[in-house]
Amino acid sequence: MMLFSNDIDALRRYAEPPSSPSAEPLCNFPLPWYESFLKRIVELNINVVTYRDLFNGLDDFDHVNSFPVEYKHWTKTCPKDRPTLIIQHDVDKHPFFTQRMIALEHIYGIKSNIFMFVQPPGGKERKLAYQIDHEFFIEAEKLGFVIAYHQDALQLCDFNLEEAAGRFVQDVNHLRSIYQRIEFVVPHGGRGGEWNGQQVFNYSLGIPPDLHGNIRWVYNKYGMRMARRWSDGGLRRSTDTKLLKKFDIMNDFLETLKPGTRSFCLVHPQRWGFHLDTAANPILEAQPWYQKVCTTYGEKCAIKKDN
Repeated sequence: MMLFSNDIDALRRYAEPPSSPSAEPLCNFPLPWYESFLKRIVELNINVVTYRDLFNGLDDFDHVNSFPVEYKHWTKTCPKDRPTLIIQHDVDKHPFFTQRMIALEHIYGIKSNIFMFVQPPGGKERKLAYQIDHEFFIEAEKLGFVIAYHQDALQLCDFNLEEAAGRFVQDVNHLRSIYQRIEFVVPHGGRGGEWNGQQVFNYSLGIPPDLHGNIRWVYNKYGMRMARRWSDGGLRRSTDTKLLKKFDIMNDFLETLKPGTRSFCLVHPQRWGFHLDTAANPILEAQPWYQKVCTTYGEKCAIKKDN
């Protein structure tokens, strides 16, 4: 199903819970909570922008120094009377979960940045499950969403840095054959490996020379200057009690953003759905705010409490 900019009912049906929530993949947060997050963004009059908005008309590709020209330009032109927010989605699994989020964002007039694999890391089963509805995302791009490359080339090449540079270029060119503009890249976190006796990760692979000056690395190791950051990455393995105690994306993040500043949130769509695994992280499960979220927004969700 494609997006239709003036059919709110169709968009809302698109994000409705499935007939059997327990049949869909497990997640950490109820999707209705994300809609509440979007609604609150509108109520607070937060200025939501895309990476393309921030770089419009600028010739700054200096990711190593956090894009100094872009930042100087932003400080002069940003709205001083309200916060600015950039929303990023890394499509690591279950692309349909991202489509549901985009449908909700479009209802509220919010545009996000979507980073997708050409081929996901992992075994055959994961590759088969990673089915991109390109028609949907092409329509989203036309409506102002940014489609970008989630770089896992090093992992796909078994951490061979020399081979991975070619795979990086190949993946970007493939996405550019489908979408109008692929201008941004973010390395996938994922697992690391060894190359020439050194531990390497996807972010160890720099932008290949063929792509210098036409793609920007905006997050993970390098990135843009932000006042605040929130991310649900690495959530299942986190043992940081202090972090998880103040991990509420609404009250501990959104409500604290200050006028004249810009902040960033990385939302992995596969973590937001209708089949909650509340026991995935026992420390998170024990937090009162998380318990309240699951109770308040989990009415239409199936809950799996045992791993």
